[in-house]
Order: sequence, then structure tokens, then C-alpha cells
Amino acid sequence: DSTLLEGQALANLLCNSVESQPLMTTEGAIRATISCGVAEGTKGQETLYQLLNNADKALYAAKQAGRNRVHVFLE
Repeated sequence: DSTLLEGQALANLLCNSVESQPLMTTEGAIRATISCGVAEGTKGQETLYQLLNNADKALYAAKQAGRNRVHVFLE
């Protein structure tokens, strides 16, 4: 129950948080990054399947653009 901009801001915060915290392993610390796809459903227009599919499209666009980033699905 948030706007597209709020979802994008949260996804950016999540990306930055993961990147800034190294993962400790038995071999030492490693850096990890994530990519996120954000989509917005409008009442009566999107099914859950369509919403997840749109977010998935945005995720793959983020990965193709270089990873460790957020992409927003825009039609």
C-alpha cells in the first residue's frame, strides 16, 4: 500500500544497505549486492500475477543494466 516512488526509495535503501554490509564467511568478508525491480498495481487494473510479472521485468532490466541497482517498471 505504497506509491511507486516510495517503493523505489525502499528498494534503493535495501540495495545500499546490502552493499554496505560485508558478509562474513569462513574465508573472510565478501561484498554482496542486489538488484531490485519495482512495479505498481492500480486498483482494478492489475492482477497479482501481472504485478509480479512487471516487477520481474524491471528486475531483469536492472540486472542487464549492470546490477546493484533499482529499476522501475513503466509501461
